[in-house]
Amino acid sequence: MTAGADTAPRVATPRNLTPGEQARLEAAVDRVLRLVDPLDPLRVAELWDRLLEGGQYDDLEGARSVGVAIGTLLLDADPTARWVSCLGPRGWTPGVVSEARPFSPVLPVADSLSRWPGAPADWIEPYINGSLDHLLNPGGLDDHPWIPSTDDLPQPPASQVADLATTALNLGLALAGDESRAFAVLPGAGGPMSAPAPGDPTDRDAVRTWARAWGVQAGAPMLAVAWVEPPRGSARHALVRAGSVVVEASEAGRPGVVMAHEFTTGRGGTAGSGGPVIIGASNPVL
Repeated sequence: MTAGADTAPRVATPRNLTPGEQARLEAAVDRVLRLVDPLDPLRVAELWDRLLEGGQYDDLEGARSVGVAIGTLLLDADPTARWVSCLGPRGWTPGVVSEARPFSPVLPVADSLSRWPGAPADWIEPYINGSLDHLLNPGGLDDHPWIPSTDDLPQPPASQVADLATTALNLGLALAGDESRAFAVLPGAGGPMSAPAPGDPTDRDAVRTWARAWGVQAGAPMLAVAWVEPPRGSARHALVRAGSVVVEASEAGRPGVVMAHEFTTGRGGTAGSGGPVIIGASNPVL
């Protein structure tokens, strides 16, 4: 594995959709247009209400569809707007950027999921109006919606927590490939200690539970949990494919930080892409 020279955490920037992401998004838009006809804020709010009335709160597909509907409305309202892929709290997520704000996307799918199922439908119209104001307001090259450093988090983690998260990211890049992996990292007297998670590495709640138990048993003051997500879908057939390592790290009982690092796999092997990015705050992982 080779890593980029830039190892300092930086702000995430949007990237173009991969062919696989584009195909999945187009299919999602087609479903939305069949669900909501005509597509307007009122009918999107009505869809949200119907989903709430259905009571299937563990099913997130409806909330994703509302996010896709909102993004489609933004594209309809701003001829310069387009879909991109962004790092959000749950990993890569569709975002919308405009010619005026190419580096500052709106994340309608992630934002819809974050409101499900607790918010009433009256959040939707103000969100659309605010998003349009955001997209149409010109911004500079340094205009980003993401938190640029751990110091800007609501409760900044200790520098040792950020260092542990970076250690986990680097280990994840060393393990990156075409398989999902999950592991945890603890600080130790002789250096960080890591262990692979048992069971399904894609079951994040189970991985967190296992990692927390390991950290408590070891009497560790802090913990990092990492997931290596390989490329998915039809993008696997491309010459270069992108995956990511996502890490949650915190001190015991304190909010922490979520960091990520994209990697690419291709004929030349696996390589880190750019540098680590700070996504935002995490709940306590220990």
